Amino acid sequence: MSPARSRSAFTLIELLVVIAIIAILIGLLLPAVQKVREAAARTELFNNLKQCALGAHGYHDTYRKLPPAAGKFTGGGGNYVAVFSQLLPHIEQDNDLKKAAANINSNWWTVVIPTYLAPQDSSAPNGLRKDGSAVGNIAANFQIFGDVTSSGTNALINGFAKFEATFQDGTSNTIMFATRYGECNSGGSAWAYLVVRPYYLVGLPSTSGAWFGVQIPQPPNYTGITFQVQPTQPNGINPCDPEYAHSFNQSGLQVALADGSCRTVSSSISSRTWANALTPNDGNVLGNDW
Repeated sequence: MSPARSRSAFTLIELLVVIAIIAILIGLLLPAVQKVREAAARTELFNNLKQCALGAHGYHDTYRKLPPAAGKFTGGGGNYVAVFSQLLPHIEQDNDLKKAAANINSNWWTVVIPTYLAPQDSSAPNGLRKDGSAVGNIAANFQIFGDVTSSGTNALINGFAKFEATFQDGTSNTIMFATRYGECNSGGSAWAYLVVRPYYLVGLPSTSGAWFGVQIPQPPNYTGITFQVQPTQPNGINPCDPEYAHSFNQSGLQVALADGSCRTVSSSISSRTWANALTPNDGNVLGNDW
């Protein structure tokens, strides 16, 4: 009989080679996984933005106008609420609106609405702000829902935009919704809050509502901030400013247009084009950087 063959073990060098190969494969795989996750997050955020835009269209179909910055509860309730409260029935969240209308003093404003969230926001990972209010990463363009020709409370309650009359520049050329961090230095973004700067109401911090487009670059020079790209929390070279929209990645800001479509606005957009895209009836043509 021939002697049994003994199986040789891995040498140290062979083992190190195998470990090195595994490490290289993992190194190649992780960026791909990260890109897949980022793409999924962008898709989810685009879907949420689109749902809000379609909800605004549903509201308009019902009432022949868009909701004002501060409006009454559907059904004649006596309390004023923000745009995103008024949109709840039109994004299949009617039960939450009924709870709010039944008891304005309840904790309905702490209800996390998934449609109003962005998966990229790391400032409030559980969907709640430090004050207990639910985050509103989707923010409304005040140039549409407010009345910038009025002041104080009137600027909030007199916004009655209509697709037929207000959007003279075209619904495909006007930004309706964009994104913001839930926590942003001393302010943030809560879907249930109706306070916007500089139009104060009910004593809440002026930057707590889910708004943007209040401070926009003005003619003739159009100098000023467009939106912030990944601002730091809370301090740093690019500190988060709650007055503006915020993009969650370097590629640009995800927005929903008034026609219901969604797109990414480049971070290199000019102040002039940005201001024109926020204003529904200024008569200005968008620049080549749009």
